[in-house]
Amino acid sequence: MLKDTENLKLEPSVLAGTVGILQLLTSLQGKDYLDKSGVTSLQISNATHVAWGTGGSMVPEDEYVVYYEMGCR
Repeated sequence: MLKDTENLKLEPSVLAGTVGILQLLTSLQGKDYLDKSGVTSLQISNATHVAWGTGGSMVPEDEYVVYYEMGCR
């Protein structure tokens, strides 16, 4: 979707990292981890999740096309 809407070409590794924050905030395991770690709702609301991407420059074009098509399914 980012390629289509924002023309951002990102590699799978950075995209996998973007899902992590969603899992942390919505899954039972993630919420349990936050509770056990003492992370408060206020801390989470002031946090910034960073996912660093290279713009796909390390992924050969033919492989990128395969990844892109898989994401379109």
